[in-house]
Amino acid sequence: MGEIIMRYFILLVIFFAGCGIVNVPVQTRDSFTKCYCEKSIGIDSLININGVYVDSKSWSKEPTISSFDSMGHVFIFYSNGFFLKDACISCFLSNKTKYNGGGEWGLFSIHGDTIKAQFIEPPGCMSWSKGEIWFEIIDKQTIQLLYIKYYDAITEIEVKNHLSKKNGDISIYKFLPLADIPDYNKCWLIKERWLWCNGLEYEKWKEKK
Repeated sequence: MGEIIMRYFILLVIFFAGCGIVNVPVQTRDSFTKCYCEKSIGIDSLININGVYVDSKSWSKEPTISSFDSMGHVFIFYSNGFFLKDACISCFLSNKTKYNGGGEWGLFSIHGDTIKAQFIEPPGCMSWSKGEIWFEIIDKQTIQLLYIKYYDAITEIEVKNHLSKKNGDISIYKFLPLADIPDYNKCWLIKERWLWCNGLEYEKWKEKK
């Protein structure tokens, strides 16, 4: 009986998400400290963003659509601060008009040579939690994953301790250009009024859609 109720609950969550009715858990929403403003934050002057970042171990100069399924983590950065983690790129490339990339959407900010991103698991996930991830910019086409953590905020001490225990096993991600990337305007997160820094900007965005 409990399993049936849980399945019914998940179907309801997915249904309401599809209708634009999304109730992000209060704890998740309150722990998400970044807000969205429709302007460029300058990331394109530091790294290439017209494509995706994939694990350097699986990077390929001429990947096939299906090869993206075995590339592990995939990261996309947008000029306005939107961030997409682990999108199904093969799904998107196979059907660009209907698929918005899925994955975990969020926002990022720039702190010197460090990118600090927050993201939320998509509607329908069991935990629907917030995560944080930090990257170090190596050059225009290379970033290093410093630390990833769910629920609580990342601290400088955690990153330092984590890197000291890696023993040279670092996670490097290389840029892979793509002609098209998922449209952030189609993701569920941008439709949430609480995400916006300015409520009036949100209303104007809604009117345009």
